[in-house]
Amino acid sequence: MADNEAEEKLEENAATFVEEGEILANSGKLNDALQLFNKAISIDPSNCMAWFNRGVILDSKGDVKGARQSFEITLDLDKGHGPAA
Repeated sequence: MADNEAEEKLEENAATFVEEGEILANSGKLNDALQLFNKAISIDPSNCMAWFNRGVILDSKGDVKGARQSFEITLDLDKGHGPAA
């Protein structure tokens, strides 16, 4: 498998983790969702939606410092990400 193909496969896996995490978060399974967002970040640290969703979960759990860090990283990756601002 070429390097580009391998990289694309990892990005797809990260995107899948984000999608599954959002479903879990919407059904109130915040800890499980957080684990998936963290997995997505470990695979693709440039996935701004994983960072944003991680921030939302941490904020809802009262981890203001962690949430702020996640939102700052989201904005570093995507300056136009309005919800993170």
